[in-house]
Amino acid sequence: MNDSQKHSKILIVDDLRENIDVLRDVLSEYVRMVAMNGVQTLEIAHSRNPPDLILLDIMMPNMDGYEVCRQLKANPNTAGIPVIFLTAKTSIPDEIKGFELGAVDYITKPISPPIVLARVKTHLQLKHTLSTMKQQNETIHKQYLELAETSQLREDVKNIMQQDLKTPLNEIISGVNQIYLASRPYNLEAQPFYSVLKATNQLLTMINVSIEMYKIEKGDYVLKPKPVDLIPILSDIIKFEEKKINLRGLMIKILLNGRSIQPGEKFHIMGEELLCYSMLTNLLQHAMDTTIEMESILIFLEGVNPSILKICYKTKKSAEETEDFFKKYIDNGDRKRLGPYAAKMIAELQKGTITLDSTNNHNIIVIVKLPTGWLEGVNSHR
Repeated sequence: MNDSQKHSKILIVDDLRENIDVLRDVLSEYVRMVAMNGVQTLEIAHSRNPPDLILLDIMMPNMDGYEVCRQLKANPNTAGIPVIFLTAKTSIPDEIKGFELGAVDYITKPISPPIVLARVKTHLQLKHTLSTMKQQNETIHKQYLELAETSQLREDVKNIMQQDLKTPLNEIISGVNQIYLASRPYNLEAQPFYSVLKATNQLLTMINVSIEMYKIEKGDYVLKPKPVDLIPILSDIIKFEEKKINLRGLMIKILLNGRSIQPGEKFHIMGEELLCYSMLTNLLQHAMDTTIEMESILIFLEGVNPSILKICYKTKKSAEETEDFFKKYIDNGDRKRLGPYAAKMIAELQKGTITLDSTNNHNIIVIVKLPTGWLEGVNSHR
């Protein structure tokens, strides 16, 4: 435990003094605060010395824990304080209600001291991570605006940040609320921290790519190509966008030379991994956003030199509407076009091409050709 966590303030809320005394002993390594009803809880939460985390009983007279949590989450000044319900109510509907109100965890009585300690430690670490990420994001945003030499460049940077950083930041927040999925001490920290780590890495990747995009547009980027396997990159992007895919009822399938990929198979091109990740993310996000719901997105990997990647999907847009697919801006100012534009720039930087076939009844085929250079014989599918 770091020094900041040692000084973390835990507000224990229960209407029974004996329950409070037990929790005070369990949490002896933290600064402990006490409330015995809902009104006291709200007063402490809104004070000049608010808690870093609240352990909240549900069954209390006058104002129950559910109502306390609802009021806390409705106020911007207290919405960020993690709330863990600690209660004898054990039914699934009660637990679901707690999470719907914004609680990050739900522990049933009688308590297990090791579990309580582990949950508290985990949520304090997550809160600290989110706070740090927020500060870093604000600093990066300020630096981007300072780098913008013209109003147009400032707008470009703003839109790159909005599009590329929104998804990973949402995933960080979602990771906190998913803590309840880990029901055993052995799994307690693995799933939420994996989600946070994954989202953090995604965020840093997008920040780096946004910086490099500025260099590419200015013609200052120095390419350092090496063998890049596209299969794990595509798999990571699809895994990260799983929620969006499921929400829209989409099916995404990767085919290697017309068949399913076998374990251990690779598909190499010559380029840079970070640039390939950004290029494919931009193309797949556009496909996922515009594909008709319940339809399929097929990704074909084929060819020798150059290697060819085709993304095929069905959209409601007509062929005429897709004529400006790769333009940086279109007449209505649709900033979503920045994704395909950025993908095209990255492909061309890596000595490749991207073309679009949209002539067949709303079927979109994005064709990416990338060089393999001296990689003949390296790809295991050949």
